[in-house]
Amino acid sequence: MPWFLTRLNWVFGAQTNIFFTLVDAKWITVQKALGPKISRDVFRKDIAPLKRHGADLTCFLVGDYAAMDTEAAGEYLPDEQVFVVVDQGNPPVFDLGEAFIGVMAHEIGHFLHHKRNMPGSGHHNRSGILLASGMESLSLDKQLVTNFNAW
Repeated sequence: MPWFLTRLNWVFGAQTNIFFTLVDAKWITVQKALGPKISRDVFRKDIAPLKRHGADLTCFLVGDYAAMDTEAAGEYLPDEQVFVVVDQGNPPVFDLGEAFIGVMAHEIGHFLHHKRNMPGSGHHNRSGILLASGMESLSLDKQLVTNFNAW
């Protein structure tokens, strides 16, 4: 089991009682050169269709992603049920050591927010909490747990 799944289950399981199960993890081959930085359009056209059908959510790890200013190191595409994370994470937004798993948790937060049919993106202004518009962490407050969870 990949180490990041253990870490995500620790973050979400302990705080929301939401756990994740690995369906499949493997390298994929894209049959053309994508360039040094993957754009959203290229990701949507050439990578997202390679998702694991039957999985609730598929994560793709890439070397570099040409995200917009609002997607610093990853992006969730709700219509595709996929997200992308750069392999270095986002050190300016998460504390050292949390940069990679922080971006994964952030994008999964968007997924959970979307699955609960909550309005908006899920970003908020409560500093130090997952999905914060500024500095965030792997901590969830009562409002976020309520947003993610049906109980």
